[in-house]
Amino acid sequence: MLILLPGLSWMFLNLALAAYFSRQANSTSHDWRYLTVLAFTCIGFCAVVIIELLNLFSLVALTGVSLGWGMVLSFILFFWFYHGKDSRPNVLISSGFPQFLWPFSIGIGAVVVMVGLVAILSPPNTWDSLTYHMSRVAHWIQNQSVQHYPTNILRQLYHAPGNEFMVLHAQILSGGDRFANLVQWAFYIGCILGTSLIAKQIGSDIWGQLLAAIFSATIPMAILQASSTQSDIAVSFWLIATVVFLLRLQNYFNWLDACAAGVSLGLAFLTKALAYVYVLPFVVWFLWSYFKRKDGLSGLMKTTFVVVVLSLLINAGHLSRNIGLFQHPLGPLQTINLTNEEFGIRPMLSNVIRGAASHASFPIVEINHELTKYVYVVHRWLGSDANNPKTTYAPDFGRFQIRPLHAHEDSSSNPIHFWLILISCMIYLSSKRMRENLNLFRFTMSVLTAFLLLCTIFKWQVWISRLQLPLFFLWAPAVGCVLSAFKQKWMTGILAAALLVTSLYWALFNFSRSLLRWPFRDDLPPTIFESTRDLLYLNNGSKLVRLSYLLAVKYIQDRNYKNLGLLISEDDWEYPYWAMLLPGRQSVRIEHLEVGNVSSRIKRKAFIPDVVVATNPSEVQIQHYEREVGPLRKLGILWVFGK
Repeated sequence: MLILLPGLSWMFLNLALAAYFSRQANSTSHDWRYLTVLAFTCIGFCAVVIIELLNLFSLVALTGVSLGWGMVLSFILFFWFYHGKDSRPNVLISSGFPQFLWPFSIGIGAVVVMVGLVAILSPPNTWDSLTYHMSRVAHWIQNQSVQHYPTNILRQLYHAPGNEFMVLHAQILSGGDRFANLVQWAFYIGCILGTSLIAKQIGSDIWGQLLAAIFSATIPMAILQASSTQSDIAVSFWLIATVVFLLRLQNYFNWLDACAAGVSLGLAFLTKALAYVYVLPFVVWFLWSYFKRKDGLSGLMKTTFVVVVLSLLINAGHLSRNIGLFQHPLGPLQTINLTNEEFGIRPMLSNVIRGAASHASFPIVEINHELTKYVYVVHRWLGSDANNPKTTYAPDFGRFQIRPLHAHEDSSSNPIHFWLILISCMIYLSSKRMRENLNLFRFTMSVLTAFLLLCTIFKWQVWISRLQLPLFFLWAPAVGCVLSAFKQKWMTGILAAALLVTSLYWALFNFSRSLLRWPFRDDLPPTIFESTRDLLYLNNGSKLVRLSYLLAVKYIQDRNYKNLGLLISEDDWEYPYWAMLLPGRQSVRIEHLEVGNVSSRIKRKAFIPDVVVATNPSEVQIQHYEREVGPLRKLGILWVFGK
């Protein structure tokens, strides 16, 4: 299968890098986790370059993508044979690995495998995936180009497309979305390895590195998203990779790590704009460490040049497309109201309190209600409003409250990990020996500063846990380093086992893609074994929504319509039409109609719909499409026009 091309490239690149470093005298790079992160970075760079080059000629299609990966694989195989294929990298689990740590490593593997099973058996069905993540991928394939196109869902255009570029490769090479969820799952594995490597870099022993890996593997939001096509785990990995390479560059300059830092930083920016905020404290730390070195100026200049050039190069295509349409590299700022409209100590403290309290949830509803009341009391004491519209996104929709434990990828909290972070900070502050570890101190301060920047710049929202996911991953090395200092290993061993056991709840009972049915709950969507793939796409909708989409698709299929026009709004689902209509019918074309935003200026090929699906059409639109396309049929929440 052609889908194997990127995977084979990654595997042989790992071997080639291991062979290369094994031939370097006194090499300190021969750690399999470092090689894996480096290989991920190289493959990510190749994926973006292939798409952007093919986009120049509108050749984003199977032939071009498979040829691109064929060339990449050929080059890697040549590199592997040239540097010798018989060398082996040092591994984390070796003959010196303590026996009592084996069960924990197996536990991590079990969680990863369960999440991978959900990813491969389930279709993409997150709300944002159905509106814009997967829909933009479908448009790119139809257009054979990643250029902007007319759409009523502007998020399909201006949002950073890095993760969707990876999904685009999987979609084109496999001919469907069967492997789309595996992109985030792969980054989930990368985050686990990367955080354990950072733990080593800041001074953790082998137990601390494993604790960091366990912490990362069991973050509820990470488990839930690892089987989806969201982008929060992807940006987390690229931030982790950037930190890995910057920490290495603090010790000595080398061109490979400088280039890798530039690529990983560029890919972080290309995946989610939030990366601009989160990476800033680590860049400042890196610059400070170089300024303190007498011989650091030359290395600093070379690193800065390489990082800036490569990160700009990777983002040049997307930023230029945004500038061309929106006159701003980040998109239509007038419609993006996620940033605070009020600044100062009180707005920041409000967001800090709400951002932290969002994870202080308990299984007992009454406790959550009491904690919520205390948050409101603290806000009144500060002279603030806990639902201030200037610091709260959509306050009418999402008023602040501490929700009970739940397993939904949009808003799940990370309660155990939150309390572990607080406990680790208190232990660190109370231990003079730990405070002497300057790398741990600077790393912790960088993560804390990133959190404060998030609270200063962005509004609190009910989905804040998603935005905080990179921070939880970045806390993992610090938590592992602190907890591993306990002399009573049995205590931290019990804690690690508890993390692995409790993670089963989120791994098995994902609301959108559940492996098992929750006992005594008949109001939840069907499990992945109880439903068809078409129905699973619609798991996050009500029964009426699911029925409406199924009836609309059946109506179109029965009449063999070829040109589907969509009259939908910014937050309506689009991808179900692509997913359920296109298999085996590659001639179907789907376009947005009556686009009322800036993307309407984009020219496209002539399009005359023979069927139109609408949500809440106006009287004028009803009269027009009944006359031009065909009589109206009301199918649940959807309006369908066709002969």
